[in-house]
Amino acid sequence: MDIKFNTIQAVSPVKKYQAAQRTSAASYPAAAQTSDKVDFSDSGKLFAQAMKQAMASPEIRGEKIAALRERIQTGSYAPDAKDIARKMLSSLSV
Repeated sequence: MDIKFNTIQAVSPVKKYQAAQRTSAASYPAAAQTSDKVDFSDSGKLFAQAMKQAMASPEIRGEKIAALRERIQTGSYAPDAKDIARKMLSSLSV
């Protein structure tokens, strides 16, 4: 195995170039650098507001779940099959 130490010296110009780039970038005044700007459309703003309200509302309606659970356990829960079918068909726009 032959190791050549000359190749390590070839890295030196790269390091000099990188150092020169760092110093030239640092020499620019801060005022000359532009900042990024983001504008949202009205629909984007509306969507963000709706998402914020949705995230703030409780996800689980505990009272309704407890009442339904009690009705199921006591056997008094009897869903109307026609009402369920009607709602399913209306959601399909049939």
